[in-house]
Amino acid sequence: MFSVSKTAVYMRNSADIYQDNSIQLQKDQAYICATKNSLTIDEIYNDSDTSARKKSIENREALSRLLSDIKAGLIGSLIVYKRDRLARRTEEYMEIYEVFKQHQVTVYFSASNEFPMFFTPQAFTIEYLLASFAEHEDIQLKQRLADTNASKFSEGTLIPSRLPFGYKRHESDISKPDKFGKVKKTVTIKLNPPAVKVVEQIYNELLTNSFETMDQFRSHLVKLKLTRSKNGDPMETEHIKQLIRQPLYKGLLQRQYQFHERPSTRYSPELKIISEENWNLAQSALEQLIPKKRVPKGNKLSNKEFFLSNILKCDQCLHDSNEGHLLKPNLQKCSYVCKKHKISLDKQQIEQLVVDHCIKFFTELIKGKPYLKNIQKLHVKLRKFYSAGLNERFNKLTNNFSNLTKQFINAQDPSVKNSLLLQCNEARGALIRIKEKLNESNSRLEIESNLLLSMEANKDLLHTFNELDPEAKSRFIEDIVDTIVVDCGGKPAVILKIPNLLSDKYIGGIIDDLSSSGAITE
Repeated sequence: MFSVSKTAVYMRNSADIYQDNSIQLQKDQAYICATKNSLTIDEIYNDSDTSARKKSIENREALSRLLSDIKAGLIGSLIVYKRDRLARRTEEYMEIYEVFKQHQVTVYFSASNEFPMFFTPQAFTIEYLLASFAEHEDIQLKQRLADTNASKFSEGTLIPSRLPFGYKRHESDISKPDKFGKVKKTVTIKLNPPAVKVVEQIYNELLTNSFETMDQFRSHLVKLKLTRSKNGDPMETEHIKQLIRQPLYKGLLQRQYQFHERPSTRYSPELKIISEENWNLAQSALEQLIPKKRVPKGNKLSNKEFFLSNILKCDQCLHDSNEGHLLKPNLQKCSYVCKKHKISLDKQQIEQLVVDHCIKFFTELIKGKPYLKNIQKLHVKLRKFYSAGLNERFNKLTNNFSNLTKQFINAQDPSVKNSLLLQCNEARGALIRIKEKLNESNSRLEIESNLLLSMEANKDLLHTFNELDPEAKSRFIEDIVDTIVVDCGGKPAVILKIPNLLSDKYIGGIIDDLSSSGAITE
């Protein structure tokens, strides 16, 4: 039987971000590649608007069909723009690579800077390295996307698709092209008057009546036929809690983004339904209706519930030695202790003192406007170093990795290949480390900047501090407090991070650290 293997093209682009690798670009490059290699394109497999991060091989219709045709012996040659068009996950990419290898498919990459694909044992290692590096880059892509969305949200240019009860999305008649030339209608958030009346009445009922339990409050709302559902279904207890705790009712819009420890916030007074004073009173009234969780007798607190464990230090231990200076949780006595110097602090008292101190700190910050200007100047200054220095270092390492990979592919001597493979691994590791350093530094700056720029949101977190889990409490306090030193008399001194952050010593210290690590250059 005579059979002819076809030449196929596979294309994919993502719907969630703008990118240069458009379907049209991939198609144009595929025809150029086919002409250079004297090939005739028989069929195109197109996964348009398909994310390789979100969808597996099975859920990508064109790719699944392509692999099935290859296994059936129908495809002999494949043109694809780059490796990352096939897969973003290392395991999936190597699975596709094995299919190509088993069925002897010749793969042509139409992008000029992509390395050829071979099927030798040495090439397998290179393919695995390239796939894992692409996966790491994908993680950074997710983070950049989350950072961009968080920034747009804070600026007011990104509106959530789902809004709390009482609000609606409004598309204006004015359409503006974005920086990519795509025309979009301007979307804003508007109050929904009928729903606003329901929200106001629910808050009013909570504040003007006396209830002993959530069930009583819910039954009261049912009798008044107060509901957020169009078909009149009564709200469940959890729905009522969510409604009362919704910060947008006092004008504070929040949204949590991946890789961000805290929600991004935006204050919009025009969206306020409830005054901040009444909103805070409603939180207190709601807490009175929620039964406190009782700890059964015999159950002890866990170490995780002592959220000052990493910053509460013994003054005398610090002078005597650099080791063992943290006060240890005493689960039985519910206290922090230093046995060596006989210091014992009641857990509840010291934790409340620190929370009160933080509240006072934020109050003073709100009054001190110059703090905001200083932190913004610092943020901009260091961003310039990151973008210029770290990216320059990253590009140099990328070129080094590319050169080593080319040498490895072309080398014939086994000993030389082994040496180059080790160098490839080292170069890839250096790339990952410098990328992680950049992300870590940017994340730290973002946390420090947002801590000041969203003070109102942080005040709210302090107001509802007891609702946070121990781990969240620990993260929150450690972002504000550098350390708490306790003397032998049990008197604590709370040292905050932010004032130090504004000093020239702090700025110079960060720059020195980055310079010594090679992250920035003069």
